[in-house]
Amino acid sequence: MGIDRVFLPYPVISMVLKIISVYDHSMTTHSQRIVWMAGLGLFLATLDTGIINIALPTLQIAWHTTAVTIAWTVVAYTVTLAGTVLFWGRLADRIGPQRIFWWGLIGFTVTSGLCGAAPTLEWLIVARTLQGLASAMIQGTAIALATVGLTPAHRKLATGTLALFQGLGPVMGPALGGFLLTWTSWRGLFWINLPVSIPLIVVLARRKIPPPLRTGEVPATSVTGNGLLMLTICTGLLALTRPGSMRALWIATAMVAAVGTLWWERRAQTPLIPRGLWSSWMFWAAVGAIVIVGGATALGFMVPPYMLYRWGHWAPWQIGLINLSAPLMLVVFSRPASRLLDRQSAGRVMLGGLGLMAGAFAVLAITGGNRSPILLVLCLGSYGLGAAAFFPANLTAILDVAGRDAQGVSGALQRMAINLGTAIDAAAVGAFLVHGAQVRHGVQAGVRTSWAYGMTTLLAAMVGLWMVHHRRET
Repeated sequence: MGIDRVFLPYPVISMVLKIISVYDHSMTTHSQRIVWMAGLGLFLATLDTGIINIALPTLQIAWHTTAVTIAWTVVAYTVTLAGTVLFWGRLADRIGPQRIFWWGLIGFTVTSGLCGAAPTLEWLIVARTLQGLASAMIQGTAIALATVGLTPAHRKLATGTLALFQGLGPVMGPALGGFLLTWTSWRGLFWINLPVSIPLIVVLARRKIPPPLRTGEVPATSVTGNGLLMLTICTGLLALTRPGSMRALWIATAMVAAVGTLWWERRAQTPLIPRGLWSSWMFWAAVGAIVIVGGATALGFMVPPYMLYRWGHWAPWQIGLINLSAPLMLVVFSRPASRLLDRQSAGRVMLGGLGLMAGAFAVLAITGGNRSPILLVLCLGSYGLGAAAFFPANLTAILDVAGRDAQGVSGALQRMAINLGTAIDAAAVGAFLVHGAQVRHGVQAGVRTSWAYGMTTLLAAMVGLWMVHHRRET
């Protein structure tokens, strides 16, 4: 029986999955199903990273509060997600990913229901905090779950599917959120997860996943290292997202904690990141590139709604429809782009993807969009095409360097890097747009500055990656 008959009661969804080539006949049916389940869980977890952003003004009105207070619904989720995802990935390398992933899905389902049913703002913030923890369990183990027991060739195909889902979630969030806010209430942003997550929990409970293929024993993770890393991430994110008199304290604490984390990792008997990865230039170049692309992707779905609203007060569903141009290209070309890895190195494919993304942002930085939705759609589509090439190559490069014993922690590190990049660029873009709004005729300048900033960071990633790739090939 095919996976679409087992999991998908809707023929349209089945047809879409076949169009994007989620299946590959050279892989066993069981492996295809596991990859698909891991990808769908990853999609749900990443979808909630951005789906609430478009609803913040609605939530502010509904709870009669300030923008600073309502922002805690995003900050609480991001802090717990980024602060714990690496721990779950490391734990998955030790005990296997299935149990962590499954309990993460259960927690994510329960907290999604609690968020949608929140009677008070305090309830919503606490539920979002717990939802971020459950999301970290999913994101930290999904890649390891999908790649367990696969040959290198099949792992490349699996990373193409995973890259599709992990890239689709963040950019689909604002688009889907716009539709849901137009036709339902803000509670629907959370309840939309339940019809997918509940069947996924039931099906995964009946599946047996083979244990990881290890070349040696994976040591236990240091509690001290995890604590220092979480302190670094939490205080760093608070410094980015919480302006005011406390920012200097958050920055100083983050810097001290970061130094402490590096000192501990270099001397600990059981470091959070395996020592073999510290000396790999390609590994850290790929991680640095994904930080920048994660941030640029956040910029790509934050700025267009702001532009369109300023241009003509577009409805949320119309803004969401325009924002679909990037995810549409990602859906169509992620799997075909992953097959380029059979003929080209991951470094070259990443460079090509970065070039397309930087070019799209360059056009928008120069023209400012020229108040043309068509130009905006074309540029966002070009960005989506570049992302379709970049994400599978990036994940492949990271997993290839990490090896079998570190699939969990390396996949989790990639997810952490994306979330950190999102938080950094969200803060930067917010500053650009707020400054532009305070200056006469400065809104357009703020928009162009945002696009120019994204282009510059992508070009910087290209230069760094090219230097490492050139050094490796010579």
